[in-house]
Amino acid sequence: GVQTCALPIYNEIDKNIFKPTPGNFRKKYNLQDKKIILGVANIWNKKKGFDDFIRLAKILDPSKFIIFLVGLKSSQMKNLPANIIAIQRTNNQQELANIYTESDIFFNPSYEENYPTVNLEAESCGTPVITYNAGGSPETVKREDSHIVKCGDVESVKNLLESLYK
Repeated sequence: GVQTCALPIYNEIDKNIFKPTPGNFRKKYNLQDKKIILGVANIWNKKKGFDDFIRLAKILDPSKFIIFLVGLKSSQMKNLPANIIAIQRTNNQQELANIYTESDIFFNPSYEENYPTVNLEAESCGTPVITYNAGGSPETVKREDSHIVKCGDVESVKNLLESLYK
């Protein structure tokens, strides 16, 4: 018989939920005067780029940029740099859509991804994405103002952010 090849399965997102969603996220965390770089994961570890967010925090101008991470364990929240705000996961998808919407840029520093829905969710909420050229990540970014950078190149991410938000 003829062998059939499996086609990639693209995860869909609910565009009724993940759409530009106004709310009080910026105000709640008093971030009105900052550029917010968002990261979201169910589990943060080395492969998801957790260490890269720590590295990025150390080289970004804290008067201008704040990193906001969703999905950390309480143990990971203990020794974060001052310019990282973290919350544990949110089960409220409206709240998550509001966080995506009010962030300036979504950064996905994952080293291994099949087809990351977080990139789709961010773009669907109107937020540009910076992602590594790892796995299926590049295929998930469609916006003109999203960017793909070399895997692990935190310095390029910093330079990109500084040029975007002079």
